[in-house]
Amino acid sequence: MRSKALCFGLSIVFGVVSEAQVPSVRTVAVGNSGTAFVGQVVTGAPYSAQQVIEHTQTLADGTHINQKPQITQIYRDAQGRTRTERPVFTGANSQSGESPVIVEIKDAVAGFQYTLDMQAHVAHRVALTSPPGMAKQQEAAGTGVPRAVISQMPSGRAASTPGVSSGGGGSVWFTSSGYSGPEQIKHTSESLGTQTIEGVLVQGHKTTITIPAGAEGNDQPMVIKTEMWDAPDLKVTVLLKSNDPRSGERVTRLQNITAGDPDASLFAPPSDFTIVDENGPFQIQYQVPPAQGK
Repeated sequence: MRSKALCFGLSIVFGVVSEAQVPSVRTVAVGNSGTAFVGQVVTGAPYSAQQVIEHTQTLADGTHINQKPQITQIYRDAQGRTRTERPVFTGANSQSGESPVIVEIKDAVAGFQYTLDMQAHVAHRVALTSPPGMAKQQEAAGTGVPRAVISQMPSGRAASTPGVSSGGGGSVWFTSSGYSGPEQIKHTSESLGTQTIEGVLVQGHKTTITIPAGAEGNDQPMVIKTEMWDAPDLKVTVLLKSNDPRSGERVTRLQNITAGDPDASLFAPPSDFTIVDENGPFQIQYQVPPAQGK
């Protein structure tokens, strides 16, 4: 099988874990679809940071489930090229010990995305393509300040996705499929002013969505709150909070932010890597120690 790179920076990978014959080592196969989208290229705002995603769910009996934070190292240069580094195992799939790291480089200047196999020293190269309708969306957006949204919020039947507005501020839209009741979904929005987070000046924006009773089989209205703090200079969302009664509380934040161009070598495969052009799905196999208790 071959690799998948989703649009707008961060891809989701699905791993299939199989036990090797050697009891001290396991083989982990990470499959990708071999498709990579250009997404929105943000230029003139280089930085590096750690992205931390935290998710807490509260069950009906009051039990709190705190998932292990997901940490991704992010780099972006002035030309809009990006690099992300994240562990293979995240959340409930985390293993004891050190996890292999998935490294992805998106070079919109050259028109390629690389997925680096750090163990085999292989760079899987996929040509970047534009998602359907992207050109029309960019034209409609006008000359507003481009922004890079660092997270996609959890979605249910009423989807919530942070987006890009023509004025450069955060916008959130919600839909509820199949609902045609007399009460409309209510949207309220307010500015939260400015503050400094991680040494960066940010502007806040809060959106409250009220889904009326009956829209999703709910006997009472549901209130979804989203708080977004954007850094105009870096053109990135530094802090994003969402509280949704269906999926819980989710916080995506940047920490250890450094403005300025990262080392140029981070945006190309190392010289000792073999470049393999991929035209379809592929797998990367990692050798990892067994989990404790195995």
